Amino acid sequence: MKKSLLLICFLVFPLILSLGYKTDIYLSKGDYINISDMDTPSYMPPGSIYADRNFFFRASSSQATYTLFTAQDSWNIFINDPSLDATVLFYDFDTQQKNLSNIKYLESLIDDAKRYIYISIYDINHSTIADALKRAAQKGIEVKMVTETQNQNTFTSLSLPRNNVKVLFDTNSALMHDKFIVIDGYCLVTGSTNLTNNCLEYNSNNMIFIFNNEIAENYVQEFKEQFEQKIFGKKAGTEKPFPSVLTDVGTISTYFTPEDNLKQEILKNIKECTKNIYMMIFTFTDPDIAQELICASERGVEVKVITEEFQSKASYAAYNILKGKIDIILDKNSKTFHHKVIIFDDNKVLTGSFNFTGAAQDKNDENSLIIESNYINNVYTDEFMRLWDSYTK
Repeated sequence: MKKSLLLICFLVFPLILSLGYKTDIYLSKGDYINISDMDTPSYMPPGSIYADRNFFFRASSSQATYTLFTAQDSWNIFINDPSLDATVLFYDFDTQQKNLSNIKYLESLIDDAKRYIYISIYDINHSTIADALKRAAQKGIEVKMVTETQNQNTFTSLSLPRNNVKVLFDTNSALMHDKFIVIDGYCLVTGSTNLTNNCLEYNSNNMIFIFNNEIAENYVQEFKEQFEQKIFGKKAGTEKPFPSVLTDVGTISTYFTPEDNLKQEILKNIKECTKNIYMMIFTFTDPDIAQELICASERGVEVKVITEEFQSKASYAAYNILKGKIDIILDKNSKTFHHKVIIFDDNKVLTGSFNFTGAAQDKNDENSLIIESNYINNVYTDEFMRLWDSYTK
């Protein structure tokens, strides 16, 4: 049986091809293919989707070669012309123009979605992003969302579902604290930022965009575990298909807790540091991580921590362990200092939804990345130093 393939590039008109038994397809970042009336594939590239005899794949910016198989046919998919596959954005109370530009960038990626948008988010109430999701769903994009039950509002209970966005509230007795968006299996958006007015316009936050099919596939599987299987918290356990991925920007490792032992990775990386450890953290209560920071400082590593002022007032806050033993300061954002970041030496960064607490490791649904990259490290270090200098004037 012949099948039709629709190849679409950003600036190229659709091209219809009649496929033989073996076809080579060359794509660049953002290009995508639709193959209709296709038999069930025995292997699919990461980030792709197959439903109702239709196959969809969108290319990221990491150079790669994939093969798509059915019983009769095969396609070699080459992603060439690689470009920078990560973008980092920062939000803060005193950077309003930058915040608005960041929001527009996220909105533009949502508007440019071709097939699906999967979202796992602790909270959402920002009208610009909600409206973009509604527009996508109204034009036929599959838009699905998992969110925290305690944060139900008019967006998640009324306006989004009424506009074809499928919303599922979590069943975790602890927090569904994830913060990620997967667009078309080629772009992952994550970091510390909820899709709320405060997080996107006032709070100190970071958001990272990773254009990589393998990493996106990890998050697709995590999303399906939640949305389709309704598995949350300690019940979770799906193996990640790509635990660590070598990208053009560096090696990126994916962690989901409570199934992964991210705390152990944090302790290990702190122990391995020889130059510096810079930390930006909203909630910090874990005494083991605090003690390891003290040990690092005692062996000559430069340790600097910025932590949220309000959260540090709790009797069990790690601030009480660390003050006077390392360089630790409180934030001066009149709203909320919401980062969850560790910068290890000059070549590694942790970011995501994971606060340094027992609940984040043992109970909540959380997602994080550890990125081995001088480039990403420099970007986060620049923001850390900007804040440190501002807060210590």
